[in-house]
Amino acid sequence: MRRLVLDGTVLIRWFSGDGGRAQRAARSLRAEYEAGTLAVIVPTAARLDLLDTAASALPAKRLGQFADAVERLGLEFREPAPRDVAEWVARGLTAGEAAYAAVAAAADLRLVTANPRLHSVAAPMVTPLA
Repeated sequence: MRRLVLDGTVLIRWFSGDGGRAQRAARSLRAEYEAGTLAVIVPTAARLDLLDTAASALPAKRLGQFADAVERLGLEFREPAPRDVAEWVARGLTAGEAAYAAVAAAADLRLVTANPRLHSVAAPMVTPLA
């Protein structure tokens, strides 16, 4: 089974998007995940990251349903070591971005993202979405 860290820019496209190339690539990863051929690992803060992103696109009454949908996905949540997060922040990432990088680095996994800053700062372990 393939194992990847997917950041919020990828996971949010599992739920919505413009139908473009990046969304198709994200939905392809979701199909692999649902087929049981892909394990998705994310930092525990991914729940908040996704909720924050969804809040700008969904009506307030749907946010609870969205949070429930994220939980039902059954993603593998890991808490990154604060020191590891701090090292990524020192390289120029936000704390939220650094959590994804820290989880990927600690598990020696590829990080799939559409975030240009993550792609730039963590380039050796990043696979760009689409």
